[in-house]
Amino acid sequence: MNFVVNDKRSRNLKYICEFTKFKLIVPERMLAVIQNLIDDLKGFNIELLIAALESVGRFLYLAPLHANKYIVFYAGLRFC
Repeated sequence: MNFVVNDKRSRNLKYICEFTKFKLIVPERMLAVIQNLIDDLKGFNIELLIAALESVGRFLYLAPLHANKYIVFYAGLRFC
């Protein structure tokens, strides 16, 4: 049962990442998702965070309006 829930969360996160890259969701929403995952950094959230950073991290890093926030989140990860 837990696998089904985690798989569903993973698929939903991938959709959110793709929607962010196609600008269907504002990047601030994705940054909020990343922040929530960082705040609760344990268990399956670690895998979700890695998947989010692999999927949408480069997009957020290269977006001029959101690069500063993304760099702050990424720097915060180094101290966790």
